[in-house]
Amino acid sequence: MLGISHKYVPSPAEVTAAIAAAKQASANVLVAQQQVLAAKENVLSQQKLAAERETQASIAQQKSEAAAAIQRSEAAAAAQAVILAQQRLASAKAAVAHHQKIAAAKEAQAASALQSSAHAAAAEIQRTEHEASKLSTYQRNDAAAALHHVTATKDAALAPLTIGNNRQPTVTFSPVHYSSASWSPGFVTSATPSIAAYSSGPWSSALLPHRTGLGYWG
Repeated sequence: MLGISHKYVPSPAEVTAAIAAAKQASANVLVAQQQVLAAKENVLSQQKLAAERETQASIAQQKSEAAAAIQRSEAAAAAQAVILAQQRLASAKAAVAHHQKIAAAKEAQAASALQSSAHAAAAEIQRTEHEASKLSTYQRNDAAAALHHVTATKDAALAPLTIGNNRQPTVTFSPVHYSSASWSPGFVTSATPSIAAYSSGPWSSALLPHRTGLGYWG
């Protein structure tokens, strides 16, 4: 039996154990594959969630940027509105100053006109009073002169009548109205005694010569 090799033949128990081990290994592979698939699915889920979160973050950032842009725009508009309001205020102040300047000039003109009118009125009143005073003085002087003239004329007319029997004729004096140009009111005789008037009456012999050429005195 020398030279004949003997090949090892596993026993049935060993074969069964080997088969069982192979099945366990296959099962382990399947479990490992399932774990890999689950892990892969978990990765995909996590990637999806991360992508969603990233999208949400991006959207939020975009919204935030839009809101910030809107806020910046609103702030800029408000600042511009403030500038425009300040410009309108400055324009209004300038208009008020302009109108105040015009009003001051008009008030000064009105005051000057009133002052000139008052001065003119005062000068006119003073001139009128002066003219009235002069006219009154002229009237008094003319009245005194006229009265003096009438008195002298009366005395001159009555002087010859006092001679002889001391009889005086009745002489009537009436007022004479002078024009406004002369302003000399006074009295003169209404009828100046004439030679014819004196040629009759009880005093005629005292003034006229008698038929015989001799004066008669009483």
